[in-house]
Amino acid sequence: MKKKTKQNKGYNLWLKAEKIIPGGNSIISKRPQRYAGKLWPTYFTKSKGCEIWDLENNKYYVGKSNDIKNRVTLHKNNRGSYWTKKYSVIKHIPNLFTLLNLLCGCIATVLLFENEINIYLVALIIFIGIVFDFLDGFFARKFNIQSKLGLELDSLADLITSGLVPGIIIFRLFKIPNDLTFSIISDDWFAYFAFIITISSAYRLAKFNIQENSKSYFLGLPVPANTILILSLLLIFHTSNYDFIVDVITNDFLLIAVVLISSFLMNSKYKFISLKFEDYDFNKLNNSRYFIICSSIILFFTMSYISIPLIFLIYFLTSFLAFRN
Repeated sequence: MKKKTKQNKGYNLWLKAEKIIPGGNSIISKRPQRYAGKLWPTYFTKSKGCEIWDLENNKYYVGKSNDIKNRVTLHKNNRGSYWTKKYSVIKHIPNLFTLLNLLCGCIATVLLFENEINIYLVALIIFIGIVFDFLDGFFARKFNIQSKLGLELDSLADLITSGLVPGIIIFRLFKIPNDLTFSIISDDWFAYFAFIITISSAYRLAKFNIQENSKSYFLGLPVPANTILILSLLLIFHTSNYDFIVDVITNDFLLIAVVLISSFLMNSKYKFISLKFEDYDFNKLNNSRYFIICSSIILFFTMSYISIPLIFLIYFLTSFLAFRN
């Protein structure tokens, strides 16, 4: 039990009742002397579930909650008691997922600098990090516990998993010898051009924190989507059996184009469809979402990793058509 504000009206009424009724009331077990005096209301105006209100409309929370579902419901509706809001572990769930996303980014960074890259492990770690990135926002919205700390922490975690990591991937691809390059491009120092992606991701994340965001679209390419696209290049390189595809993936001109185009799209004013459903009705925006999801599943299971750049192209074109004026 925890009261929100001090009350006196009920207690003063009790003192008056004691002068009229022996003991204040006729039921010994319900007398205020058995409780915490002024800390617990002597009279209630109403009650609902585990909540009660005194004569001054102060809300009290009975017990530490035997009904967890009710506590969560109250918290979601921003009607939780002071005790719940201050001490509930619920408010830490989104930040926990954000920190796990950050951990995945750190692990992927270390793995990418090994001489022999375990590409499947790297891909799995990055994918798990992106899932954690989705879950932190999902639970923050579900429990109505968004915070400035969570917003800033989320961007810091994304900067590692979806900013630094894709930059390192392109850096490693630049380091792979390819015959179709000029001498200036084949110099080792030029590989650091890859980190323009990291810089662009940082700028994109900073803008995201200060701009008003719509639930139906992202203004600029989301950094996790860009990470998946760049990760696909590494997967295709390591799994393809065709020398032509390998040569194309490691071609420095292609990598330069990827760096410049992805950096531009992340900080552009193009609207990209958000795949977060508010409802499941068939309307223009939801139909676009269904098309992207279904085509992505079909293409991935028929073409494997090589389908990811094509899926990205479908995502871009569908978003462009959906928000075309």
